[in-house]
Amino acid sequence: RAGLRPLGADPGRHRHAEGEAAGGVADRGAGLHPLPLPRPERAGGDPDAAGGDPDGVHRHAGAGDRRRHHEPGRDRHRHRRHDRRGVMIENMHKHLERAVEAKREKLVADGQEVPGGDKLHTGILTARERWDVVVESSKEVGPALFFSLLIITVSFLPVFALEAQEGRLFKPLAWTKTLAMAAASLLSVTLVPVAMGLFVRGRIHKEEKNPISRGLTKVYRPVLDWVLLRRGPVIAGAIAVLMLTFIPFSRIGSEFMPPLNEGTILYMPTTLPGISVATARETLV
Repeated sequence: RAGLRPLGADPGRHRHAEGEAAGGVADRGAGLHPLPLPRPERAGGDPDAAGGDPDGVHRHAGAGDRRRHHEPGRDRHRHRRHDRRGVMIENMHKHLERAVEAKREKLVADGQEVPGGDKLHTGILTARERWDVVVESSKEVGPALFFSLLIITVSFLPVFALEAQEGRLFKPLAWTKTLAMAAASLLSVTLVPVAMGLFVRGRIHKEEKNPISRGLTKVYRPVLDWVLLRRGPVIAGAIAVLMLTFIPFSRIGSEFMPPLNEGTILYMPTTLPGISVATARETLV
């Protein structure tokens, strides 16, 4: 294609085209440049979902839409998102890392000075871009976090059906747990995203440079990939293990409160209803 230069042997080079085609002048903001694209992780996978355009060319949006193009979640070459199962702050940290890297590459490609040098810093992003990252990361894990806390809240509702002694014993615990988890569910999708946007800023440390995260990833990622490639057998095995638990469960007895050997003596005298006060005092004392 006209206006394209080969990438070469170095996969880290990110060359932009001059923006001028052989037959005319093209928009500089809509230039084309080759980009190393990751291979699909599974056979038969969608090339776009695996990380790239089928023709191997990464297309930049026009000059008036560059910021939107580089926002996390809208880039067509998406990374694998194993951090979806993380909490909000961890997920936002990963989104900030990607957004800062994308903005830094854009400034370098445009020949502009990069604030902070080689270090990743959120100061490179505008306030609007940083809040866009907050919204994107919160929308990604917020619903899962909200419903996980809500499930724990609902699981305590049957305790309110207890009556008599067991009801008086466990209802205060149920009220405390239910109200605390309900408040946590609401705060996780209201206050937490706003607090992240206000306080999570500054230098971004890459996850790959953390020895603890790097070691855990080496252990966790192969197991996760193995499970995802064998979803059917894994689900069937989990159901089989669950069914096997009914055998010991059916043989285990149950009681509300077991007898306790506290080393004490309980003295409960029984008298006739018509005894005098003096006789009752003598018996009890």
